Amino acid sequence: MYVQDLSTTENPSDLYNASKGFYFQGQNYYNKGDFYSYTWPGGQVSNIPAGLLRTDSNTNIQSLLGRNLSDLNLVNPAHEMKEEIFIDSAHLSYYEPGTSSRCSSTLQLNVPRNTVYYRVYTGYIPAKRLTRDSTSCNGSDCYLDFEYRGKMTFLGEEYFVRDIDGVYTIFLDKGRLIDNVSSAGFSEPYDGYRFKVNHLIYSADYVVTGIVLDVQKPNGSMIQTQVSQAANSPAIDGLVEIAGVSAQENGNLAHASIIVYDLSTEVVLQDGEDLEVRGVVKTDWEVYFEVSDTCAGDSLCGLTEYYAMSSDSIDALLKDVTVRYNHDLEGNESMGVNQSLALPNSFMFKFRGYLNNNYRESCTGTQPVYATYFLGTLEQDSCSMEGDYPPCGTVSITEVLDMITKWAANQTDISHVLALITAWAQSG
Repeated sequence: MYVQDLSTTENPSDLYNASKGFYFQGQNYYNKGDFYSYTWPGGQVSNIPAGLLRTDSNTNIQSLLGRNLSDLNLVNPAHEMKEEIFIDSAHLSYYEPGTSSRCSSTLQLNVPRNTVYYRVYTGYIPAKRLTRDSTSCNGSDCYLDFEYRGKMTFLGEEYFVRDIDGVYTIFLDKGRLIDNVSSAGFSEPYDGYRFKVNHLIYSADYVVTGIVLDVQKPNGSMIQTQVSQAANSPAIDGLVEIAGVSAQENGNLAHASIIVYDLSTEVVLQDGEDLEVRGVVKTDWEVYFEVSDTCAGDSLCGLTEYYAMSSDSIDALLKDVTVRYNHDLEGNESMGVNQSLALPNSFMFKFRGYLNNNYRESCTGTQPVYATYFLGTLEQDSCSMEGDYPPCGTVSITEVLDMITKWAANQTDISHVLALITAWAQSG
């Protein structure tokens, strides 16, 4: 995705003033479907959505261990999740520290803090147990939904919410929900670990409160561990943790559902702190939560199942998580041409300097050029077809002539020239 400054209303002298410069215009939001990949199957140019940003619909995984089902009146709505990248382009300014050339060699870009954002809308997932309005409360356990333990979209991937600590710290891990764990034999493997129910633990009124599991490690050795409604298992080898979801016994056979977390993939989201991914702190990429107290009768929430929340309780519903770059790339740290800022996901923000309206460098003065930045992946900033230059799939006559020149100098094969000519003809 290329963005150019097409405005012509600024004072020309500002271009040579580092404290002023020329500014890009507007605010740019990018969602699923806004990025494309180009391929040439059979010599035919084809562009398809790159699938770089996700939309997902996820529900909670409610642990029923230690709970009497007759006392529960839970709801479990779908939480619509959507990723977004936001560039506040109006804050970006570029300047030429030397004399005017309309070439890119010395052009610089100022990127103030809080200009580049990644955001995921989380669909009002419950960050703590949600209290039901007393007028619709049945039985002793008067909750509408439990603290969220379902899947959550983040950085282009899908994680389980392993834990939420005090609303404003969330631990995400890759993992798997395994429903077929029984006492009859070991389950399917996850990361090389297999699981079997040894026995169930009951309360005095015969409610299942815990599961004792036999765990077969990847090396074949065996250990035993326990999960309950109150606590997950201790970490196994520092790599795997287990949460209990439900369990029951039919005759002599016990069945259980568990979630197995891969701790090596952990993401830590703490409101107001730098993002942490797999033990690495992403310096200057700060996390911010937007939390609502209640959805009681609130159509803005969009979850009718939560309208029965107590309006008297201060609950917590996570609307979105934003990760923004909180460092000034200005002055001595301003971005030069072809320098890039890596986002926490696979994206990069790259300053491309002056390009013409075909997104090519042109210093001849015969074509107008514009300050340009690129947003996408590294792969999108390079093209698989020889002779084609970003934006991939849009081939110009200049690129064709360059390829013919290379062929004449024995620097490429004629088949590559013909492929580029075919792509050029289809471009336009």
